[in-house]
Amino acid sequence: MSPRRFRIHFSTEALADLRHIADFVSIDSPANAARLTERILDRIDTLETLPRRCARAPDCFSAEGETRHLFVSSYRIIFQVKTDEVIIQAIRHGHQRPIDRRPKPS
Repeated sequence: MSPRRFRIHFSTEALADLRHIADFVSIDSPANAARLTERILDRIDTLETLPRRCARAPDCFSAEGETRHLFVSSYRIIFQVKTDEVIIQAIRHGHQRPIDRRPKPS
């Protein structure tokens, strides 16, 4: 029996993060930017199967699904696992402030 497959979707924020990373790295080396982007996307592709193998993201909260994270070099991929899909929420450098997605008090 083959493992269950999850569809992968990117939030607008995650796509903007990836573009920003590529633009920033390409200032010094377009080739390194292409390689890094490919490595990040390759690791994201592995989330199609067994996304729950990754640790929960302790600084992220969501009432909509499990929030987990995956590391690639010094970048952190933050994603939600839902019933049949993985939603990439953000791609952050390890030195950036954590994301606080906790509900705001009323």
